[in-house]
Amino acid sequence: MSGKRTLDFTGSVDTSAPRGRLGTLLLDPDAIVIANGGAAADDAQLNNNVPAGQGTGQILFADGGAGTYTISETKIEGTNANIILQANNSITVNNITDNAITLTNNRSLTLQTTTGNIAFADTADAFVASGTGTITISAGGAASLGGMTTANRAIAITAGTTASVGTISTGSGAVSITASGLISQVPGTSITSSGTTTIAAGSGNNITHNNAGNNFGT
Repeated sequence: MSGKRTLDFTGSVDTSAPRGRLGTLLLDPDAIVIANGGAAADDAQLNNNVPAGQGTGQILFADGGAGTYTISETKIEGTNANIILQANNSITVNNITDNAITLTNNRSLTLQTTTGNIAFADTADAFVASGTGTITISAGGAASLGGMTTANRAIAITAGTTASVGTISTGSGAVSITASGLISQVPGTSITSSGTTTIAAGSGNNITHNNAGNNFGT
């Protein structure tokens, strides 16, 4: 689903297929805000024939749109699909009251921007994946992130400029953090993984990961 300018996504979607492969929910506006709790201000945008001739659950580039659109925390948590949120400009995670956006079991999360930043308002907040779920963050600009947790699955972060990360835990899953600029770590957080850990900053830029709780794989 796409929005010409911005996108608000609320409601419930199930892309499981008892006799086929798991579907993927794709959202592609100019800006995405992930909001605390639940919201339904723009649910009607997902109704059938909105706009005229368009099917249920679709928000397309040609639809247009104005103002700020949001995706609710509860929508992400309740969606039985791999989540892919793509925005031309920015993705912002607002302050989450319970500090966690927990994906449905065995579901993965991908956040991507073309040129803009991906940022957490509160770096104590975290995305949590379980089962076979992975987490991929790809920012065209800066990645200013909170925490991320998987159950022995990979976490991959790339940034077009700088990257700052919170607590990362993958069990035996791989960790990859790559940025064109400097890479840093939120004070008091840790990166723990017994899997392969790759941290690569652009030429001439510093990597600062000296928090006491860090435990990297090889």
